Amino acid sequence: MSTFFASPTLQSLADAVNACFSQGDSVHLSIPRVSRDGPLDLSYAQQRLWFLAKFDPASDSYHVNRAFRLHGALDLASLQKALDSLYDRHESLRCAFPTVDGQAQLQILPFNDVLPFVILDVRHEQDQDFVLKQATLQEAVAPFDMERGPLVRARLIRLSEDQYVLLITMHHIITDGWSMGVMLRELNKLYNAYSSGLPNPLDPLPIQYPDYAAWQRQQLTQDTLRDQAEYWRKTLSGAPAFIELPTDRPRPPQQSFAGASVPIHFNTQLTSALKSTSHKHGVTMFMTTLAAWSAVLSRLSGQDDIVI
Repeated sequence: MSTFFASPTLQSLADAVNACFSQGDSVHLSIPRVSRDGPLDLSYAQQRLWFLAKFDPASDSYHVNRAFRLHGALDLASLQKALDSLYDRHESLRCAFPTVDGQAQLQILPFNDVLPFVILDVRHEQDQDFVLKQATLQEAVAPFDMERGPLVRARLIRLSEDQYVLLITMHHIITDGWSMGVMLRELNKLYNAYSSGLPNPLDPLPIQYPDYAAWQRQQLTQDTLRDQAEYWRKTLSGAPAFIELPTDRPRPPQQSFAGASVPIHFNTQLTSALKSTSHKHGVTMFMTTLAAWSAVLSRLSGQDDIVI
């Protein structure tokens, strides 16, 4: 981490990484491909999300939703084919997590033709904005079947002859923010190829997420996990269960996650000051703003121990 903070630019960080390689200070650990014939491991992150899903099956808190506006003539057959190719390419998109003897297992579903894809035509609706909003909300909250899968679905909403909205929803157990970006780039490449009469342009994947999950389990031995768990037990010992904020209504008995966001815009002068302060103390902008947010919560709650 000290090297990371001492290298504030991408070039300086790349130079530091190359220096480590040249000095033999780094060991490259390859991830081998594991057999698909037997039981497959969940990663620790997946195991956590599986537990949370079992704890509250009706919750949509871990649904990842994206909406993309499409303009111009759309080749529906090529879009469907591109989505199907992604579904076939990434095993994560075809994962289900059945429970066996009280424990989660990872099951890769066979590629049976198509990714769940629905087309909704609202060209003749008078209040398209309302219909679009309702459809987007329905997609976001519709439950997934963790046991059977699939845990991904797509819906195309047609607004006019050349205006569309593509909704893609996945459970967080099979994706994250970075993966969604990868998927969008690959979907774009596949669609451009298929709509031009060309074959799949993507190279086969040498490894998949189940291979990483098995590798992670091998790297994090029981001793390592025990030491890390003990560290966090000590660090979080005595931490408050809640931040007692002076809200205008009582805390509900069960957390609903039905919150909202309040955008805050930093002007150039304040942004420059935050960057300068972060650099001075050898921390990131995120750490600086998180410290400021902690100070605000402490002031409002009157507590000195803040857990975010």
